[in-house]
Amino acid sequence: MTFTSSIDIYTRQIVSELLAVQITRPEYVSCPCPKCHEGQVRLYPKAAKCSDPDCALLLFRNINGRTLTDEELLTILGGGKTPYLKFVSRKSGKPYLAALSLDEEYALALEFKEKTGQ
Repeated sequence: MTFTSSIDIYTRQIVSELLAVQITRPEYVSCPCPKCHEGQVRLYPKAAKCSDPDCALLLFRNINGRTLTDEELLTILGGGKTPYLKFVSRKSGKPYLAALSLDEEYALALEFKEKTGQ
């Protein structure tokens, strides 16, 4: 067997193995985009992003040390407001409570819970 024929056999084997591989993509949760009403907002592990390339809607999941769940993001994207969630201040390290929603420019807005009687 010559070098060229062994390379040919090896190449055919590699190509057939590559063609036999089944690639699976993870299924991402999605919802209609509240900004453009054209695309779907897909929830990825680190962010939520609209599938329409002309829409710039992008929401990051991690906010002041807290990662938002799919349910919390779907509530926000559906035009609602989350219940008060516990966050940690970057500067002082103290915890605080805030509810999240979208503002008029489709950015995350925090509504802080007022402290009662101290």
